Amino acid sequence: MSDTLNIINRALGEVNAPAISAQDDGSAYAEVVNRSWTPARNAVLRAHHWPCCMKREKLNRSEDSPAWEYEYAHFLPVDYAVLVSVHPETSYSIESGVILSNAESLSIKYVSTETKLFDAALEDAIVYELAARIALPISSKKTLADRLEVKAQEKLKRAIHTTSREKTPQDVRTHRWKEIKLGRGRRRYAQN
Repeated sequence: MSDTLNIINRALGEVNAPAISAQDDGSAYAEVVNRSWTPARNAVLRAHHWPCCMKREKLNRSEDSPAWEYEYAHFLPVDYAVLVSVHPETSYSIESGVILSNAESLSIKYVSTETKLFDAALEDAIVYELAARIALPISSKKTLADRLEVKAQEKLKRAIHTTSREKTPQDVRTHRWKEIKLGRGRRRYAQN
């Protein structure tokens, strides 16, 4: 379980800056971090369907109906980062903080921005993404910023690889093209 201040201070450490006591402590470091925290976190969260941050929620419907195309608008959760799926399956559009659809009642599966849900691999990816974004404003060293950008990409790839194993693997035999390919191969073998 992570906390925001710990992630921020780890990123500050990567750029050789002192830790801050709070996000709103008034220091120049806190101001730089606060400008970059949400964009850095959201960039990483939107890059993958992180199992550790997955949530399911029934959405509240808005009193206001869309002007055209869809019948209903539902409010997205405040901790929403990226949509994974909707239930029931229906066509939809996310616009201005709501999800529009023709479903009167709508539930979603989504990636949450709740920091306490982050696992170690995801936290590392966010630390280095944030460090890459704050390196130049804090240190004025382009080489440091470039090095941290490369490291951020490596950490993101590693985190995605690690978490992609946290769900039931899909059996290749369930894919239609594999069934056809395997079926033809067996028939040829049986005829020989």
